Amino acid sequence: KQLKEELVNDLYQYSLDTKQCVFDDLMIEYEDGCIIGEVTDFVRLGHQATIKPLDKMTLKANIKSTSKIFLQWKKLDRVSGYAIYRYDSGKQRYEKIKTVSTQETSYTDSKLKSGKTYYYKIVPYRSITYTKVVNGSSSNIAKCITKPGKPVIKAKKSGRRIKVKIKKVSGASGYKVYLRKGKKGRYKVVKTYKGNRTRTYKSRKLKRKKMYYVKVRAYKTYQSKKYFGKYSKTKKVKIPKK
Repeated sequence: KQLKEELVNDLYQYSLDTKQCVFDDLMIEYEDGCIIGEVTDFVRLGHQATIKPLDKMTLKANIKSTSKIFLQWKKLDRVSGYAIYRYDSGKQRYEKIKTVSTQETSYTDSKLKSGKTYYYKIVPYRSITYTKVVNGSSSNIAKCITKPGKPVIKAKKSGRRIKVKIKKVSGASGYKVYLRKGKKGRYKVVKTYKGNRTRTYKSRKLKRKKMYYVKVRAYKTYQSKKYFGKYSKTKKVKIPKK
């Protein structure tokens, strides 16, 4: 009876550290007063146990397009699923954007803004009967960008030259200008700009009575590599006879 009173009053605590087992409660069975007693009572015993996922996750983020980022991780054993978080600069905290099942090892975050930098983390969890979710340790912070948007340009002739105005593209690190002579010619890079601001390109003197085609695309530099967005609409300009 003394043992029963001590157990009920939480004077004894039985600690368990398990990575493989998930349980909801712990029950001890003891005989009243002696080993050969006829009455068997059941006493609830408080317990402390490790039931959260213990494995460390590694998250990778890859550039996919102007509005998408591809996230990837390795599958963990003994988890119920994964919660994916993205940093919200406005709220200055990580917000949950998606919960996926334990079978998933990747996720594509879409409808993002072009030319922006995003930060992600992923948290494994276990579902327990009386506790809805037990979270594991957060993964590393994965940083990634989206490609810059499509430039808007205006082109017109200026004597024997072509003048191209490039509207600023949000998040761009620079621009490349491409020029082609005639329908069967090949595009050549005629100018590369660094920096994100409105630009005006003026070509060298071109051949008279020829049709020229010009287009532009923006790029964003990330980890020493240029990532290009889509080409602008192609503009055509004919150089006059005189």
